[in-house]
Amino acid sequence: MQLVTLGDLRLGQSFTRETPLLLLSYLTLEGEQSREHVADLFWQHKGMPKKQRRNNLSRVLSDLRKYVPGSFDATNTRIWALVECDVARFRKAFEAKNYEAALSIYSGTFLEGYDGHWGSEFEEWLFDVRSKVEVQARQGALLLAERDASSGQFAKALEWTKQAYYLSAEPPPPEVLGRYYTLFKASDHPLAQEIKAEAADYGLHLELSAPQARLRLQPSFIGREREQQRLNSLEQSSWFWLKGAQGMGKTSLLKSLPGTYLPARSGLPYATLEPLVGELLEEGQEAVLRFLSRQQGSLLFDDWHYIDPESRDLIGRLRNLRPSLEVILASDQNAPFNVDGSLELSPLTAASLAAYPEAWEKTGGMPLLVGAYLRGESLETALETRLSQLTPDTRTIYLSLALLNSPDLSLLRRALKLDAATLAQALDSLSAMGLTEPSGQPKAKTTTLKLLESRPSQLASLALKLARELEPLAAFKLYRQAEGLWTAEDEPLVQQTYLAHAHELLRRGFPQRVSDVLDDAPPGEEVSFLKARALERSGHFQEALYECRHLTETPKVLALKGTLYWRLGQHKEAQEASEKALKGKLEARAEANNTLGHLARSQGNFEEALKYVQCAEALWLALGEKERRLGALINLAVTETLLGQDAEATFERALEVAVDNPLLEARVLTNLGWMHERNRQMNLAEEAYRKALALSKASGAIATAARLQNNLGVLFHKQKQPDKARKEYEQALSLARQAGDQRILGMAMANLAELNLMYEAWVEALRILEEAGHSEVVLRCHEELPYDHPFREFFKSSLALQ
Repeated sequence: MQLVTLGDLRLGQSFTRETPLLLLSYLTLEGEQSREHVADLFWQHKGMPKKQRRNNLSRVLSDLRKYVPGSFDATNTRIWALVECDVARFRKAFEAKNYEAALSIYSGTFLEGYDGHWGSEFEEWLFDVRSKVEVQARQGALLLAERDASSGQFAKALEWTKQAYYLSAEPPPPEVLGRYYTLFKASDHPLAQEIKAEAADYGLHLELSAPQARLRLQPSFIGREREQQRLNSLEQSSWFWLKGAQGMGKTSLLKSLPGTYLPARSGLPYATLEPLVGELLEEGQEAVLRFLSRQQGSLLFDDWHYIDPESRDLIGRLRNLRPSLEVILASDQNAPFNVDGSLELSPLTAASLAAYPEAWEKTGGMPLLVGAYLRGESLETALETRLSQLTPDTRTIYLSLALLNSPDLSLLRRALKLDAATLAQALDSLSAMGLTEPSGQPKAKTTTLKLLESRPSQLASLALKLARELEPLAAFKLYRQAEGLWTAEDEPLVQQTYLAHAHELLRRGFPQRVSDVLDDAPPGEEVSFLKARALERSGHFQEALYECRHLTETPKVLALKGTLYWRLGQHKEAQEASEKALKGKLEARAEANNTLGHLARSQGNFEEALKYVQCAEALWLALGEKERRLGALINLAVTETLLGQDAEATFERALEVAVDNPLLEARVLTNLGWMHERNRQMNLAEEAYRKALALSKASGAIATAARLQNNLGVLFHKQKQPDKARKEYEQALSLARQAGDQRILGMAMANLAELNLMYEAWVEALRILEEAGHSEVVLRCHEELPYDHPFREFFKSSLALQ
């Protein structure tokens, strides 16, 4: 179901009620919002009290739920859309540079006709989105026009240009009038004259012939319009000096100007002037000088310092005569004599390349790379050509800067063993050549890294030198790139680096990636322990226990083993390991208490379990371990429920801890659903599971979503609603396959087989669970079956996750 907001406002084919659709439009583009913010956004300007604003929001949501079910979801405090609007699809197409697809979606102005009804804050948002979408649509059409014009397809380019021009009732802004003028002039379209007049109102002078416009649309020269304009407006008899490092675009700029272009030549006397004066050279220097002094227009000399000495001498004499022509001389050095004006070229700016998406990011504005980018040539090859002109030390410094996240010149000097003078001189050269910012940050960094990747030996050598000087977490990527060059002296530092990166992955909630990272780390007890911890966090309990087999049984190792034994249904071993772990430091004691709480609860000792879990929660709070504290809070709430106490307050505390983290919030809601289910409040249980499911899907947590679909299946299974249960189980199976989660796959398969009274399939599902190391689930399944017949009351063996 698509929400249409461009040129019309509707959901599907028939739902067109204004307020609900405006609300959905806002949510689809801005993402999840608090209920209070949305209520204020739509009704605060009318002076309503907060309660009435909330009531209005509730009525709108009720309408949506009634007439367009599945269009949104919400919690008590948050609300989010479950549909996508055409603006989102337009943006995706535009960002993917699929401008034709984007323009096919753009069917009119965003929310046209809905101005002035909903207060200044909403109107500001509306106008901002509308303006940005219009600008992108115009930009896309112009880019398509310039693309076609660059390959000589001027008829197609004209159609795109007209589409861009007529896309909005507002005239184009002055900064793009030149682009419109050039495109229309290339086809001699009458609109070129209208745009020329518009530009004149802004003080802009546009004048091109059709051939000139077509030539300008070739992508060999862009971004130097200001410099070009200045050089085109020189006074008569002016001598002008154009300075720029190699690759800065001096030649392209000179060639874009009207006049006679004369590149530097060496070897024979007067080699540079020969193309202009020809056989006059035989008549002598004075004849050549008289001929040059009578010339009109401009002479454009490139690479002054490479011009043959005889031509330079004669040009110097010509300067003293001050003829009526203009002379522009280009060089990478300063002028050796007085000139009437000068200009030093720097890299192109992001603004000057705005018409060419990603051009600035990939080239850093270096004209040499910009030209290659626009011609579709290899940027790495162009950059390699540029770097070949540097000294070896300067080249090494530039490549090393590209490997660092940010310039650290002191670190760089230590890593490369350079003296201060060499580094300073190299940095000056790099900045003057436009290869780095003044700070030392390299331009065209992405291109530079790709070039380095094509030289693996050089990459590894530089990466190792830099990694040895960095803090562990910052050094990880560099050590990984230098893996083949590690020495025995490097291994302790490498190990600390890999451990730091693995800890960060765990902290950010990516345990499944830790094992792959640590497989490449130098071996050691800490590496094995952290790998086991990551396997435990990602649900691979048997593999985690196997990883612990050779570890010294310190309290933290025992605490982890206790957790794993409990997860695998080995309660006696879990009890022994956890009790020994209580002699350790805070983290070991926290984990051990949490496990002992689980064990006590499984034995029906709820009061004892409560004490253990309360202790665990306090310790995790002291350690600042947010996610593990949340686990203890959930454990505490479950224990309170089993004691017959009201666990609502504990669940509220857990939700506060999980705020702004959709996955943690989903975890709390899952267990809240279990509590409601246990209390036979099936509607509340379903609501909690649904909210958790939406959060999981929105966060891309497929495995968690699969568990929740299974729980919903069990909920309907217990209520003897087989069709609904079957649908949820099948969706759980589909998601479990995507996630590669064998535990959920086996459970959902077992539940579905039980529902369909397929004993062989049920046994096969248990075999899948057993082979995946989840024997505790298999044991529970068997224990819950009645003795007289395996499927007489099949719903009792349904496996729901908490």
